[in-house]
Amino acid sequence: MQYAATFDFQVWLQAQDPFLAQGCVAHDGEVATRLGLSGIPVSAETIALANVLQLAQQTGVRVHLTRISSAAGLAMIAAARKERHRRDLRRGVCITASLRS
Repeated sequence: MQYAATFDFQVWLQAQDPFLAQGCVAHDGEVATRLGLSGIPVSAETIALANVLQLAQQTGVRVHLTRISSAAGLAMIAAARKERHRRDLRRGVCITASLRS
């Protein structure tokens, strides 16, 4: 991230903790339960997202997060964006995101 920030590159990441998502195949919820699939817990996304946001804050890198799948993750991103606009735009996390369909 630090290297990318040096050249003002945008880093694209998928926020998912591999340990928490290990062996899981679908977003945890009613459909996964009905189909008998092991669900990826929301915490797999939010924990990884917290790490990315903290590192982006420290390095100043621009980040695009792909495949956001939870309301909690979206709320974290919205809060980070709001914080950036509340403070000086040169400080804070420059973040964009796309949602999982």
